[in-house]
Amino acid sequence: MNSIVAFSPNATATEKLGEAIGRILVEGDVLLLSGDLGSGKTALTRGIALGIDVVERVLSPTFVLVRSYVGRCLFFHADLYRLGASAGYDLEFLDLGRSDGVTVVEWGELSGDFFDEHEPIYITFEPAPSDARVISMFWSSDRFNSRISVQKLAETYQQGTLEYGETREKFDGMLRSIGISE
Repeated sequence: MNSIVAFSPNATATEKLGEAIGRILVEGDVLLLSGDLGSGKTALTRGIALGIDVVERVLSPTFVLVRSYVGRCLFFHADLYRLGASAGYDLEFLDLGRSDGVTVVEWGELSGDFFDEHEPIYITFEPAPSDARVISMFWSSDRFNSRISVQKLAETYQQGTLEYGETREKFDGMLRSIGISE
């Protein structure tokens, strides 16, 4: 499992990180976001849309489940919060994970194994002091390795810090170093 950990001091920096991520995404990519209410999932998604050149304002799809946008490719933004624990069984009708666009799913942990065949990027949000967040990206597919790197993301993300790691232990250690433990 590969990972990159980002420290984001505020929502603006979270959106900038999302923009950096969006610039390296291609059709068929799926990102599953997990974190508490208000943790920055929608801010990151707004940034991802900017990185994909979506010009329309990105709104939370909490009550409509999925919103689609057009940029340099199609962009699908889903929010599974309203589906709750049953989400893994109800996703067929949402037409997500299409090969002609990028899919971002908030509350991705509720999708069960629905997206496993897409080899998604998992992004978690953990609170840090003040309004800050620790945002971690995990992926196992080699297809992302040539596109995802600290250097590539850092080119557009200047407001926080990024660190590359090979294991979950590195992320856990970073959380402990800033006073957060599981």
